[in-house]
Amino acid sequence: MMKLKNTVIVITLLLSACGYQLRGSSGDLIRSDLGAVYISGLTDQSDFKRNLVSSLNDQGIIVTDDLEQAGSVLKMSNPTSSSRLVSVNKLAQGVDYSLFLRSKISLRSSAGETLIKEREVEVRRDLVADPDDALGNDQLETETKLELQQAWINALLLQLRAR
Repeated sequence: MMKLKNTVIVITLLLSACGYQLRGSSGDLIRSDLGAVYISGLTDQSDFKRNLVSSLNDQGIIVTDDLEQAGSVLKMSNPTSSSRLVSVNKLAQGVDYSLFLRSKISLRSSAGETLIKEREVEVRRDLVADPDDALGNDQLETETKLELQQAWINALLLQLRAR
């Protein structure tokens, strides 16, 4: 038992010594020089916008609905999703799909300075369907689309950190 405790302590010390940090820890936060962020281009009541605002708030970014109070403006096109059939089985039924979610983004300060030039952010998730389980496939597709939305939001957060 004592050997296990010592091993855990040594591993923890080694990980902290090499700079490893859990995602969402203080070294992973977005710089606060953005001020309050106004998001333009998204439908106000969409689940996607609510999830985006929640994720930005988790990163310490205040999102405002008042353009006059904004320190920066995140301009987005409504996210578009698409799918592509990748393969079929021997009965010509689709089994492998790629789902995509993309949106154009740009970020400007309230003074008009370009912080992030317009670019397209795209994420992809693969889906393997069971041709004999239509109900299960619908559930799997719904779950994969939610994962896709979160992956897109994470990609946006990376863009904001990297600027």
